[in-house]
Amino acid sequence: MTWPVLEQFAWPASQLLLAPFLLHRLGASQFGLWILALTFVFGAPVLSLGRSLSLLVLIPQQRSTASPTAWLLHRVLRQIGWVAPVVVLSATAVAWNWYGVVPVDRQTLALYAALTAGLVVATELDNAFALALKGYSRFRVGALCEVAGRAVQVVAFLLLIRQGDGVLTALSLSLACTAAKACLKAWALHRSREPAESVADAPPQPPALAREMTQLGLWNMLQVASGMIFFGYDRWLVGYVAGTAALGAYGICSQYVQFSHSIASAAGQPLIPWAARQLAANGQPVDARRLRRVFLLTALLSCVPVTLCWLLATPALSLWISPAFAAANGPLVDRLCIAFLLLALNIPISNLLMGMREARLVALAGLVAGLGLVAASQLWRPGGLAAVVDLKIGYAVFALVLAWPLLRRLRVSSRGAT
Repeated sequence: MTWPVLEQFAWPASQLLLAPFLLHRLGASQFGLWILALTFVFGAPVLSLGRSLSLLVLIPQQRSTASPTAWLLHRVLRQIGWVAPVVVLSATAVAWNWYGVVPVDRQTLALYAALTAGLVVATELDNAFALALKGYSRFRVGALCEVAGRAVQVVAFLLLIRQGDGVLTALSLSLACTAAKACLKAWALHRSREPAESVADAPPQPPALAREMTQLGLWNMLQVASGMIFFGYDRWLVGYVAGTAALGAYGICSQYVQFSHSIASAAGQPLIPWAARQLAANGQPVDARRLRRVFLLTALLSCVPVTLCWLLATPALSLWISPAFAAANGPLVDRLCIAFLLLALNIPISNLLMGMREARLVALAGLVAGLGLVAASQLWRPGGLAAVVDLKIGYAVFALVLAWPLLRRLRVSSRGAT
């Protein structure tokens, strides 16, 4: 569990370190555009149609048989390669024709969109190699690559971004560092795999495996869409209602609270391949009491980081930004902590269900919650930042309905074990 936490810790930690620096060097408006660009990164798995996330479930299953797993990763990379040019060109064209939405000139907006789309593509390539490493249980290797890449990015930002630089400079540096990090993980994966595993030597894969990967990818993609609504829609809404300057302040508060949630999410991620090996790989019943203990312990631990973040909010924000910022945004941080605390309870539920091949259920529940959030924001237009967070709280509450099918599955496993 330590290595996944360290890996997940690297990205939000680097953003926390850079936020005051970027706010000072870029200015409030440009920093708001930077925050807006980062929200699109949440949707990176859509480029592979969700298939990259399926590697975390399918690789542990296939490694228990004689079938090589290189074919799975190759299929994901091929999908990204087909979609990437379309995404970059489409984003540039849309930005060119939507000139006037944000306060920058047309050429700058088009380049901003192209760099953001490129960052999304590089992020998904990086995700594919990282998830493949986890599927091989190489958590340590993936974590070290991630930490090294993020450290290089922080140093590059501190050395190369000058006073008055714009968001385009930050996006260019981030794109270069993410691409380099993906190459590092690809090299580590090549060194970690068994020598016999290669796409050229792989026998024709059964149609059932391709169908399962496509089905898992579909439900994973819907889950990503619902996650984008939770993690990104509020920022888009704030930017639209209050402008990019207000989005900068909101983004800082979100980064602070989301940092703690990222730790909890990473700590629970090994539950997916664990459940895949224990339940889905051989179809045999497991000790339901053991599964319940794992679930309860993970649920408790998932709440600890967010709780500490909540208790330390005022001194942390005072030291990180300023005492005035902490005092002005205290109520906003309180609401964000409530939303992410409720969402932390859902981490072991969704991860165990994913490992049990219940991706469809997890995706539909998240999608319904996300669409409800969007519908509520249109029917009841939020009047301030606090009202936007109230929509996130409603999303997190609805997402807890996944506890019921998990408990039902545990009862079925308990009867099967007896």
